[in-house]
Amino acid sequence: MIAQGAGKIVNVAALGGTQGGALMAAYVASKSAVIRLTESMALELRDKGINVNCVLPSTIEPRRPTARHAQGRFHALGRAGGAGRRDPVFSPRMQRAR
Repeated sequence: MIAQGAGKIVNVAALGGTQGGALMAAYVASKSAVIRLTESMALELRDKGINVNCVLPSTIEPRRPTARHAQGRFHALGRAGGAGRRDPVFSPRMQRAR
């Protein structure tokens, strides 16, 4: 990539790497290390035309289907979030239902 003067690198960590959690030290440390490595690589390689990013997948809390699901008012994946958060999954279908 350096020889070409361009490139893209995408690392995969996890949302859990952004804060500590009980009984999760090794997992959180490893995911946090990927995030910090990505930040360092992005700063080191940007002048060489290489873009470095990191995606942070989270969990999706499953929900039981309800009558509103059958009417198309909720996204099939339910609600996204982690660590006690319940953020709605926004999709064009959900936006029309509002």
